[in-house]
Amino acid sequence: MNRKMSTISGKSRKGDSSAVKKNDHGGVLVTTEELRAAFDFLDADQTGKVSLGNLKSRLGVFFPEYTSKDYRLLMNNKKDLTYDDLCDLLLENEIHNFDPIAEAFKSYDPNDEGEISAGRLKEVFKQVGLGDLTGDEVSLLMRAADTDGDGKVSLDDFRCMVELGKAPPAHAPIHGHHRPITHTTNNKRGGAARGGSTNQER
Repeated sequence: MNRKMSTISGKSRKGDSSAVKKNDHGGVLVTTEELRAAFDFLDADQTGKVSLGNLKSRLGVFFPEYTSKDYRLLMNNKKDLTYDDLCDLLLENEIHNFDPIAEAFKSYDPNDEGEISAGRLKEVFKQVGLGDLTGDEVSLLMRAADTDGDGKVSLDDFRCMVELGKAPPAHAPIHGHHRPITHTTNNKRGGAARGGSTNQER
């Protein structure tokens, strides 16, 4: 089955591709659990399908520079995407030299300061519909995220939180950097697929 999938072209900020777990094809390892969490986040209306509007409302918080064309490419030029579509596109990707955690961190550090600010954390939570955090709640989250206790939430702290499954919401499209481009991947169901995916049994 031939498919097209967009990835974000460019360089990941402060990324470390050597720290990224790989799938059997040498691409970024993506688990079905991660895909389910990402899909549920994008499926804002809980319809079992992700529409173009869903994608814009969710990712626009993190990637305000995306254009309508970018979103259409991320949608694989389809009207909507199901969880199975996402799995087909991402489970066996061959994306190299890309650090998805660094990309997600970028959403919280838009000014490239090397750390997540309390203000930005509060802003993101509110924009994605998770509520208006109180000062105490923000402080608690910041302390929990500061895994090395240096008073800052750095990329290394964020990486630890993600690996522990405790990171705040951030969904850099698992597939890339700044502008959508297509990548050829092997599709688990046979044939070549476009875009990112990792090898994990569904």
